[in-house]
Amino acid sequence: MRRGVASWSCLVALVGAGLPAAAWSSARNLPPTPSLMVSPLDGQPIVEFSPSLLATESLDPEGGTVTYLFEVDSTEMFDSADSRSAVVPHTGVGTVAWDLEDAGVVLEENASTFVRVRAIDSDGNESPPDSISFMVRGPNDPPAIPLLVAPAPGGVGGPTPALVAQGTADPEGDAVRLEFIVAVDSALTDILARSERTLVEDGEEVSWTPDEPLEGDVWWSSRTWDAAQDSLGWAEPRAYSVQDAAPGDAPEEGQAASCATGQRPASWAALGLLGLLVGGRRQRGSH
Repeated sequence: MRRGVASWSCLVALVGAGLPAAAWSSARNLPPTPSLMVSPLDGQPIVEFSPSLLATESLDPEGGTVTYLFEVDSTEMFDSADSRSAVVPHTGVGTVAWDLEDAGVVLEENASTFVRVRAIDSDGNESPPDSISFMVRGPNDPPAIPLLVAPAPGGVGGPTPALVAQGTADPEGDAVRLEFIVAVDSALTDILARSERTLVEDGEEVSWTPDEPLEGDVWWSSRTWDAAQDSLGWAEPRAYSVQDAAPGDAPEEGQAASCATGQRPASWAALGLLGLLVGGRRQRGSH
């Protein structure tokens, strides 16, 4: 007999016996109370690839036996080929667990995992499921090495070049910081200048200019860090040469000022005055 028909038969019998309405409700087979996920926490990244899934135990209103259906999948619909499930018995200690390692279930690294649990009584009545999701990050992975943009390898220029590098992403989604370095040697051990670590987005170009003018031949590079202070190291260093100004390239200070203002240099005015004095003396001498 179907469960719905059986319940109706019991209800008819109770009504015919003249029992109060409170007794009628006992004829309905209610589902167990909800079982709630305890661990992992919803939205909390974890390191383990095969964690133990922990949930609270349920109570059956009729005092029947309760079991627990755990499900895990890579999609929130729990309908992919990765879906796995297990029925776990009641323990009476307040919590129940499904150990994924014992079950041979290995979750995908750096991807979202979805888990749900529900309590089921001996008649098959189910509680509403409790669902969570989390990311399995595994051991920490540093962000990729940044791309050096400018100056080009072997570049030549002035003593205060703008160094440009492109940021990269972190596999676990951590915030990424980027820094620059300038050194005398290609091993970057004899350091001339070093920048602060700057927050950077994936693909974002960051520019930095050393505080002090550079001299001669130098090497420069950049590297990225994640929130766990992990880095893959410096990008392949690039050589850069500071070009000396050729004689006559830079105007004298007075000359530069006069060019900028459109006025004659002071030395020109002095020469003009001297010419007037000499001319005046010649005129007096001719009288």
